[in-house]
Amino acid sequence: MPELKRAVGRPTWVYGTKLRLFQVHSKEWSEAKDKGSAAVGTFYTNLTKIFIACYGWHFDYKESDLDHDCVEPTKDIWSAVTDTNGLDQSEVDKRLKYYQDLRQSIVRWWSTYHNKPSKEESKQNQMEIQTTLAKISKQLPKPPRRTRMTQYYSKWYFFQQEHLKSTFDTLWEHERTRVLAPGEKRMKRLDYANKVTEEYYAKESEHFKTWLHGEREKQFQVKLKKYQEKMKALDAVPSDPSSYHKALSNAASFMQPLCDLTAKKFGAAVSMIVVLPVENGTIQMRSVFSGKTQGLHPQIFPEFDPDAFDALQESYVNFGHHVFSQADRDKRTIWKQSEEGADGKPGDKEDDEDEEQEDDEEEGGEEQLRERPSSPPADLESLLEHLQSTSSTYLPPTPSSSQQSPIITAALQPVPAPLQQPTPPPAPPSTLQQSTPQLLPSLPIPPRSPSPRLPHYPQRSPSPLPEPVPPPERELLSASQTATQPTHTSTPSISTAPTTPALQDIPESTADKISAVLAVADKWGAEWAQLVATFIQFERNAGFTTKEYRLPASSLRPAAFKAWFAMKRPTSGPSWEELGTGDSLAYGKAWWAWWADMQPPSRQIEGDMAPDTDGSALDWTRLCKPGAYGIMLVLVSLMWWKNMLGELVDSSWTRAVLDVEAVLRWSLKPAPATSAPKPAPKRKRAPTDADALANVDAPRQKRSVKPTARVLGITRVEETTLHQDFTPRKDVRHVTKWTCRFGMMA
Repeated sequence: MPELKRAVGRPTWVYGTKLRLFQVHSKEWSEAKDKGSAAVGTFYTNLTKIFIACYGWHFDYKESDLDHDCVEPTKDIWSAVTDTNGLDQSEVDKRLKYYQDLRQSIVRWWSTYHNKPSKEESKQNQMEIQTTLAKISKQLPKPPRRTRMTQYYSKWYFFQQEHLKSTFDTLWEHERTRVLAPGEKRMKRLDYANKVTEEYYAKESEHFKTWLHGEREKQFQVKLKKYQEKMKALDAVPSDPSSYHKALSNAASFMQPLCDLTAKKFGAAVSMIVVLPVENGTIQMRSVFSGKTQGLHPQIFPEFDPDAFDALQESYVNFGHHVFSQADRDKRTIWKQSEEGADGKPGDKEDDEDEEQEDDEEEGGEEQLRERPSSPPADLESLLEHLQSTSSTYLPPTPSSSQQSPIITAALQPVPAPLQQPTPPPAPPSTLQQSTPQLLPSLPIPPRSPSPRLPHYPQRSPSPLPEPVPPPERELLSASQTATQPTHTSTPSISTAPTTPALQDIPESTADKISAVLAVADKWGAEWAQLVATFIQFERNAGFTTKEYRLPASSLRPAAFKAWFAMKRPTSGPSWEELGTGDSLAYGKAWWAWWADMQPPSRQIEGDMAPDTDGSALDWTRLCKPGAYGIMLVLVSLMWWKNMLGELVDSSWTRAVLDVEAVLRWSLKPAPATSAPKPAPKRKRAPTDADALANVDAPRQKRSVKPTARVLGITRVEETTLHQDFTPRKDVRHVTKWTCRFGMMA
C-alpha cells in the first residue's frame, strides 16, 4: 500500500486502515454524544475492543498499520477479547495496561478530530478575518503624502502671482488656438499648466528651491503629526473621557463590517449591542444590525418591532447600571446632562421622554430671563409698519417679500380698520404679511368652518379700548406713531383668513424639526392654518430655542409617542405614515384625556368640550413650552389624528385645533399683574378757621408725620416684560421703578 501523504506538523496515529475503521463508526459516535456522557463512555469501550479484535493484542498502533482493511468482527468476537481465562498474571497485567493506553488514545483522537475545525476551514476563517480587517482599515485615516515639488510650486507660488497667472493665460490662449500638426492631439488645460509650471520651476534659483522645499516639508510634518495622533488614539487603550468618546465616535465603522461578516458567515441575522457611559455621564446603548425582513419595505430589528427593541434597550441599560458604578461613570463624564436642559438622570433620551423635568425649568429660568430681549425687536420696520397701519391714517398691509410663502397659501381678507376709518381700502387677496410681536391687541381670530357644538371664545367688545401706555423702552416712538386700537366684532367674519407669519427667519435646524407641520399647513382648513401660524409666532417669541423644555408629565400621553421616539422622530416615510393609522375615535378620546390632564388646575375639560371661558388670565407657562419637546408634540399628535381621519370631517378634531390655537394665543399675551392696583387715597378736607379756634386749647400731639409718595412727588410705574416667559411662575419678575423730583430712589 502506498505511503500516505501527511500534513506538516505533529503526525496523527490514526491514518490508513485505522482512519477508515473509525470513520465507519462516526455516526454511532454522534448518536452517543447526543445521549450523554455515559453513552459516549460505552462507545469508547466497545470501539477499543473492536480495534483489538481487528489488530490483535500488543499491536504497535502508533507506528504501524495493516496492508489491507480489517474485516469488522462480530459482537461475539470483539466482546470476548477481554476474556483472561488460561492466562498468567503477567500477561493479564500487560493486556490491562495496553487496553487502558489504547482506550485513552482513542478518546483523545475522537475529541480532537470532531471538535476542532479542519485546516481548510481555519484558512478560510483566517482569510475572512483578514478581509474584515481590510474593510475596517478603509475607514481609517489615510497617511499623508509629500506633494510633488512642481505641484506645490504651482499651488502655493506660481498661480498666486498675478503676473505669472496672466502670462499663463496668454500662453494657453495661444496654445488653444494654434494650428495642430497632422496626427497631433491638443493638450488639455491641466496638462499644459503642469508643463508650463515645470518649465518655470526649472528656471528658479537653487536658493529659492531650497526655501520652497523647506516650506513643503513643514506643511508635511504638520499633516504627519495629526495623522500620527489619530492613529495613536485608535491603537491606545482609552484612559480619559476624551479618548473614550473619541473611540466611541469610530465604533460604527468598526462594528458594522464585523456584524455584516458574521451574518454572511453563518447565514444569520445578527445584532451587536454595547452599553457604556457616554460623555454626559449617563448609561446608553449602541447597536448595529445586519439582516432585514423580506417584502416591499425591508426593516431591521428596531424598525420591525420597536416595542421589543425598547424593552431590550431598557433592560440592557439597566444591566449597564450594574456593570458601571457611579465612580466609573464620573471618570468618563465630559459635561453634565443638566447643561443641555435635561434632568441629569441616567438613561436614554427616549427614556427621559416619560419623565417630568421640573429641575431643568428651574435651573434655566434665570438664564432664560436674561436671554429674553427687553429692547425693541430687530424687525423694527415691521413694527412701525404695523403701528402706522392702525393709526388714523390707514395704510394697507404690504408683503414682506415679493415671493409667496410655499407653506400657507390661503387668501387673506382685509384687516379690520379702526373706528376713524370705517371703509379702508382692501388689501390684495393673495398678499402675505409678516406678523409682529404682540405689543397691541391681537387681530381677529381666523375663520371657523361651521361645525356643531364648537366652543365660543370671547372676543374684544365693539367699544374702543383705552390707549395703552408705552413702556419706557418704547419711548423712541414718537407720539404721532402711537397706535390707535382697532375695533373687533364679537364674532369674526367667516371669510377672514389667518395672518401668515414670516418664514424666512426660521433657522434651518428648527425648520427640519417642524417640516412635517409646515408641509400640511395649508391643506387642512383655516383653523389648522391659523394654529400653525400662531405656533410659529410662539416659537419666534422664544427665539426658536433649541433647549429641550418638556411638556407636563402625564401617564395619559398617547402610546404612539414612544414608538416615534424609538424611531428617532421621523417626519416622513413609511414609519411616519404608519403612526397615522388606527382607530380615530379611540385615538381622539385618548388625545382629549391627555390634553385635559395637562391643563392648569383651574381649567377643567369634560370629554371633548373645552370650557367656554376666556383663559388669557391663566398661567400657561407649564403647558406652553417651546422647542422640539414642547407644544410642538401636541401639533404632531393632532397630525396623527387627522391622518387617521383621512377625508372624513370630525368636529372633535376641529374643536381640538381651536382649543390648542386659543391656548397658544393666550400664552402670547403679557402675564397678568400679581395684585390689583390700590385705589387712590382720599383727599382730606382743608382745615377751616372754626376748626383752628376749636382746637386752640387742645394738647399738641407729638408724633412724626410720615411723608407719603404723593407728597414727595414720587410716582410708581410698573414695567412688565412684553414677551412670553416660559420659566416657572415663581421666577416671573416685575421691575418697579420709583421716580422722584429729586432723582432716582431704590
